[in-house]
Amino acid sequence: MKSLEYALQTENEGIEFYLSKAEANKENSLHKLFIMIAKDELRHAGIIRKLMQGILEDLPENETLASFTSIFRDAEEVMSDVYSSSEQLNVYRLAREIEKKGMDVYHQMLADSHNPKEKEIYQYLLDQEREHYSLFDELVTRVSRPEEWVESAEFGPREEY
Repeated sequence: MKSLEYALQTENEGIEFYLSKAEANKENSLHKLFIMIAKDELRHAGIIRKLMQGILEDLPENETLASFTSIFRDAEEVMSDVYSSSEQLNVYRLAREIEKKGMDVYHQMLADSHNPKEKEIYQYLLDQEREHYSLFDELVTRVSRPEEWVESAEFGPREEY
């Protein structure tokens, strides 16, 4: 399978995964999070399809990171949904792995490419996947921290989160 076909397959798998998780979280604030990421993955798939057709165009601005920041600003609401469903931890870990897979794909494509415009596109997609990875890594940290913390909060140093 060619690199672009594999990248497109990876994005399509991500879209499917995030839409299914959005559906499963319709009743809480995580629905919005999964929809935002699915939209990003859909945009990535569109960029790859155009690249497969030889169309190299300007890349859209990414406003998803700003949305992620606002999600963590409203952390109490999101975290109440996160903590109310401990099985979500596995979902976040799986999402993090999906994003890691995407990062690996785009990193390799970036290294293999000699076309400056293609390199710009691969770097853009790699950066997007890194943002998604960071988001899910933060969720994994926030959800797993209470399970891992055994020291007395009164006497031990507490890392802010």
